[in-house]
Amino acid sequence: MLGACTPWRPVPPVVPLPSDVAFAWPSVLEQAVDAGGRLDLRRLAAAHGALDIAVAAIGQADLASLPGRAERLAFLINASNTLWVYAVVRGGIPDRLGPVGRADLLRLARFNVAGQDRSLESVQQDMILPLADGPGGWRVPLALYCPAVSCPRLARTPYTAAGLDAALEDAARRFLSDPANVVLDPAARVVRVSALLGRTPGLLATLNRYRTIPIPADYRVEPLPFDWTVAQAP
Repeated sequence: MLGACTPWRPVPPVVPLPSDVAFAWPSVLEQAVDAGGRLDLRRLAAAHGALDIAVAAIGQADLASLPGRAERLAFLINASNTLWVYAVVRGGIPDRLGPVGRADLLRLARFNVAGQDRSLESVQQDMILPLADGPGGWRVPLALYCPAVSCPRLARTPYTAAGLDAALEDAARRFLSDPANVVLDPAARVVRVSALLGRTPGLLATLNRYRTIPIPADYRVEPLPFDWTVAQAP
């Protein structure tokens, strides 16, 4: 089930806006994300005007005007994060994302992304991850928000082409420094890591780049269980 008390509701469509409406995502982040990256979903549910504008602007964007990889990747990361927030806020905020609820949000909810009908899964798998192929690309999934406790938290500022590498580095450091995502068990000589790190090349060496005390090379790596409880600002 999607949530113990909140049934799934279809995400309402966004009313098209004039082409000169500014992308409103920075306003949403400033108003609803605290210093720890926690999102006030209930506040957005009560006042979602800027969020609606941001989603409408995504639909009216012109990808052809973003010729570079960094420009496209920054836009699509922001778009994915915006659409995830919109889907969970406007579809009804659940307590937990169960298998059915995740499928509804990821695959059934549809959005206009630069004039194309897309699901959230398609935005990430077909548009974002191909651009993440290459050195440092493993950090991109750590910049992609979803509302579950085990997902990356939101940065308080949007991603930009000019600052993309530094912002992805911040996202990686923020995620890897969270003790909920990397757990050492010295007695068993095991390090348990978030499932989001499963495709990271040279995982132990990568983890050690962000640690003051390195993980020994003979530690076994195991996945942590994924917590699909919906995270909210207190």
